[in-house]
Amino acid sequence: MLVQKAKKEKLPKKARIIYAITIIICAIAIALAIYRQFFYQEDYSKNIVPNLNEEDSNTLKNKFEDLFINDIEIGNGSQTGSIKKINDDKKIIYRVFEGEKVIENSYNIQVHIPTINIDSEIIKKYNEEINNEFVQKVRDILDTKNKNIIYTVEYVATLENNILSLMIRSDYKEGNNPQKVVIKTYNYDIIEDKELTLQELLQRKNRDLNEVQNTIKQEIEVEQKKAEDLKNLGYNIFSRDINSDMYKIENTDQFFVVEDRIYIIYPYGNTMQTNEVDLVIL
Repeated sequence: MLVQKAKKEKLPKKARIIYAITIIICAIAIALAIYRQFFYQEDYSKNIVPNLNEEDSNTLKNKFEDLFINDIEIGNGSQTGSIKKINDDKKIIYRVFEGEKVIENSYNIQVHIPTINIDSEIIKKYNEEINNEFVQKVRDILDTKNKNIIYTVEYVATLENNILSLMIRSDYKEGNNPQKVVIKTYNYDIIEDKELTLQELLQRKNRDLNEVQNTIKQEIEVEQKKAEDLKNLGYNIFSRDINSDMYKIENTDQFFVVEDRIYIIYPYGNTMQTNEVDLVIL
């Protein structure tokens, strides 16, 4: 008896093409999944943080001084392993000059002055500015006598989504002269080794620049209205020029990032003898 062997049926050409495409798509999907798990860093900076309502904004403004913890807080989404430190045994930001010294009727100094521990020409420039602005001020005060100076310096730093943000605040009072508050901020992309402007940061956060500009304008107008109300009551007040170009985003140098919130800061003491500071929090 002859047994006829079953012939293998060949798949139609169209079906073979579909199967091949399916296999390729599956392979690509697996490769992407492996890459995402082991190599890809989520770009959290693209997330849009909801706008603050007036009550929450006022709460954060009232707690502004609580931010200054004289340390750095490192959040999620930052590739700290890529940072080339100057001193491997130190934090990314640490206190390089600190202490307290009191001479009755001469001075009362309490300072915590940071340095940035990153090997970069941009950071070198930052550290030189910090030394010239804050450390040198301490040295100058130590050479004075009988001026009754009170000088404090404190800072806070964050590293979030590869953005290093440092804010330093000094408070200077000499005798009966007006109090002077200086706030300096430094914002640096640790991956691209570049200084960030406020406009670049807002674009990274997907914030509408016109909307932010309007928010700044409204906040400054509110503060000026408060000042004018006090003036009508007979108080000496600090007056703002609400039409000044200093409030334009491209001219705003002082800002700080913490927990995805952007603190836009107008410290008038940086250029004048005043402790007045306006905050716009996004």
